Amino acid sequence: MVRRISLLAVSVLVMGLLAGCGNFRGGKDKDTGGSNLPVDENGDPSSFGKCEEPVTVEIVQSINPTIAMPEGDSVTDNYYTRFVSENLNVDISVKWSASSSDFHQKLDLAIASNDLPDIMVVSEQQFRRLAQSDMLEDLTPYYDTYACDVIKQNIDSTGGRAIENASYNGKLLGLPNVQVEADGYVLMWIRQDWLDALHLKAPRQLKNLKRWRKRLWITIWAGRIPSAS
Repeated sequence: MVRRISLLAVSVLVMGLLAGCGNFRGGKDKDTGGSNLPVDENGDPSSFGKCEEPVTVEIVQSINPTIAMPEGDSVTDNYYTRFVSENLNVDISVKWSASSSDFHQKLDLAIASNDLPDIMVVSEQQFRRLAQSDMLEDLTPYYDTYACDVIKQNIDSTGGRAIENASYNGKLLGLPNVQVEADGYVLMWIRQDWLDALHLKAPRQLKNLKRWRKRLWITIWAGRIPSAS
C-alpha cells in the first residue's frame, strides 16, 4: 500500500523537507526515502536543503474563487510553487481543487475511494480515519532530522499535546497546525441596535460583557429583541 502524508494544516514546503524528497513521485525508494533526500551545499541533511533529483509532489487545494491572482499567475503556477521548485527541486502537481466550502466533502470521497494525493490538509476526524486504515506515512524517522527549529519550537510549545494529536499507535503520521496566539486577532462584534434597545453602552471589561450577555439573553427570550435579522 502506498501511504500518504497528512497535515493537520501546515505548508507543503515544510512537509517536503520533513518527509524526505525520495518519498514522493520521482524518488528512488518510496518506502524509506532512498538517497534523494534534501541536503545542504556540503551534502549534509538539512531542513532547508535541496533534493538532488527532481521530485513531483501531488497535492489537493482548497481555494477561494473570489481572490484574484497576480497577472500571469495561477493556483498551480505562482510565486510559491516556483520558489519551492527552484529552492527545493520539488515540483507541485495539483490533483484537484475545490472551494473551501466543498473541500472536506470532496476529500472525504477521496479517502473513501483511496484516491489520495501525496500530501493533504485534513481535519482531525479525517486524520483518525486515515490513521486507523493504515493509509499514512510514518514521519517519525524524519522529524528530528528534517523539521526546522521554528517548527519544533512551535510544536514543543504545546507540552506534547500537538505531537500526541498527530500520532497514532506511537507513530507520527502528520504535522499538527500550531497557531501562535498572536497570529491573528479574535474579535467579538456587538450589534449597535441591540445596545440601543437595551440602553447600554458597549462593554469595555469582561465583567461588563458578562452582564450585557445575561441581559441580552433575557431580553431575547422575552421576545423584545429578534434573535437574528
